[in-house]
Amino acid sequence: MNADAAPVAAGTLCYLAAMRYDEIRIELAAERAGEIADWLTGQDLSFQQADETTLDPPPFGQVRFHLFVPPGDSQAVVQALREAIGQEPAISVHSRHEDEWHDAWKRHFHTRRIGRLALVPSWEVDAHRPEPGEVTLQLDPGRAFGTGGHASTRLCLRLLDDLAGQGPLGRVLDVGCGCGVLAIAALLYDPNARGLALDIDPEALEVTRDNAARNGVADRLAIEATALDAVGERFAVVLANLSAQTLQELARPLRARLAPGGRLVLGGLLSTEAAEVAAQFVALDLVLVAEEKEEEWSALLLADAPRGR
Repeated sequence: MNADAAPVAAGTLCYLAAMRYDEIRIELAAERAGEIADWLTGQDLSFQQADETTLDPPPFGQVRFHLFVPPGDSQAVVQALREAIGQEPAISVHSRHEDEWHDAWKRHFHTRRIGRLALVPSWEVDAHRPEPGEVTLQLDPGRAFGTGGHASTRLCLRLLDDLAGQGPLGRVLDVGCGCGVLAIAALLYDPNARGLALDIDPEALEVTRDNAARNGVADRLAIEATALDAVGERFAVVLANLSAQTLQELARPLRARLAPGGRLVLGGLLSTEAAEVAAQFVALDLVLVAEEKEEEWSALLLADAPRGR
């Protein structure tokens, strides 16, 4: 890995469904998966990882990463990848069209169940029959990160499902909301909850607004590009599915936004990074309540525990 590799522009971090886009495929030995995932996460690049356990698997012993970027960004992304991870991985770029993207997702993305939550794509809504006690969230993959197709999102949703099962969630903050799945799920779990979703990417904000309206929570969810430091209120639940580096950089402002007795869900962590990140937040008077793991990923649940209590 080359620590001096230039970071990729933030505008490349969303999956796209805007007429034409480029799909970048990285294929390499499976033992390098953690290394590459770590670098992509550190660059705030959204990606999908395919191995022998997933649909459309790569050859045996290999792992494949899929990135979706605007056509004008692919050359810079590939250059940064080469500088960071060397010449060994096979990297290819394929020009795609929105219709091709949508048809491919229809083949591979179906209703996902995470605890009581069902993530239902638009092409399965009419045929979907909710299970008893189910919370149904209508969500298409694409355009912004976080549809439940990645382990880090699923882990956060599992922790959120557990929290919602313990009682009302109250005020919810989703930092780096992507497509808004975490904030929207929280408001569906608790009909009296209200939330604030933040992201620096205009595309993510637009997608979150669309998804909030589709799921009937738009009147309870404020969606803004406001900087975390500029948010004045505190929240009973704070959700942050980011990267280890970003979580560490935002540790104090995230802590400051947590109300007394509040709970903090952190995602986007490789399991090898979880202990270090947890220790940083525990040093800010939080208690580590739980760690969920899937594949090489972890998510953390922490709770407010101020001194003297």
